[in-house]
Amino acid sequence: MLAGRVDGVSPDERTSSSTLNAVRCFAQAHPTAYLPTHDPQSAARLLNRRSVGTPERAAPQAVDLGRDKRSRAVAG
Repeated sequence: MLAGRVDGVSPDERTSSSTLNAVRCFAQAHPTAYLPTHDPQSAARLLNRRSVGTPERAAPQAVDLGRDKRSRAVAG
C-alpha cells in the first residue's frame, strides 16, 4: 500500500490503485492503523496501535482530555 503497488488479487487494477491512493492520502492527514487481513503483521500493528508510516514504538498512553473524568483518549 505504501509503495502504491496493487499487489493483491483485484478485478480492476485502476480502481484498486485509486483506492490505495485514497487510503494513503487519508493516512497522511490522520493517524491511521491499516490492517489488511492478508498481512500477518496486522494483529501486531493493532495491538501496538501503530499508525501507517510510523516506526515501532512503545504502547500508547491514556490521556485525560479534561472534559470530565470519563473523557480519555489514546495518545501515541
